[in-house]
Amino acid sequence: MTTHRKVNLSPSFKPVETEKEVTVLGAEIRKVRPVAEITLEGLNDLAKGKITDWQPARKIFTVQWVKKSESFDKMTEDHPGLRAYFKLQLFTTQLVFKSSTVRRMTEDISHFRIPEQLFHQQMRGALRVPVTPGKASILTPRGEFPLIDLSVGGAKVRLPEGSRITAGIELQSCELKIGTLKINAPDFLVKVTRVNKVGSEGAETLIAGLRFSGLADRHKTAMKQFLIDALKSYYEELSK
Repeated sequence: MTTHRKVNLSPSFKPVETEKEVTVLGAEIRKVRPVAEITLEGLNDLAKGKITDWQPARKIFTVQWVKKSESFDKMTEDHPGLRAYFKLQLFTTQLVFKSSTVRRMTEDISHFRIPEQLFHQQMRGALRVPVTPGKASILTPRGEFPLIDLSVGGAKVRLPEGSRITAGIELQSCELKIGTLKINAPDFLVKVTRVNKVGSEGAETLIAGLRFSGLADRHKTAMKQFLIDALKSYYEELSK
């Protein structure tokens, strides 16, 4: 079934102004290979494609198509140079930009022109990446809880039935376990921002949102590497 909606170019998106920021975002795109929402000028259909390569020196980037309608496919084949709009999500921001088709390489691969301007939206928190069950947890004075998702700024955890964890409390002396890494620091503070139940009656799960503070840059770097690997796995699942 074709999805009829356009990429939302919200006024809250602001230009990426410095060359350094553009370079950093380009490097992150190459690492993460995000799945983007894509629309074409004159067509309402929304497609999805993974950006598999980003080459500013050649002024092109590569899209591997994940989902597109027949009309979208025909437009990209029949109209080279057609204007296209992209929206994608990275760790700390969403990006939108305008590009144009360069050439269709195969049925599943197309080249687009590197955009002249990127626009970004600062998020309230970093992008949360779903975590494979059993891959990460947080040890607190109130117990150890499995992570549902994770970002460099916080996490969502599953609480046991009857847990006394409540919104607003702060937990010290915590240890974050992600993969084979254990992250702790003297100033590591975890604040519970919310606690709520999800699921149908009789099969509800207690979920808590956590916000981190006091982590050093080296801890955040280690977390980002874990998140890159987790996000790649997540996008691979989306692409199936």
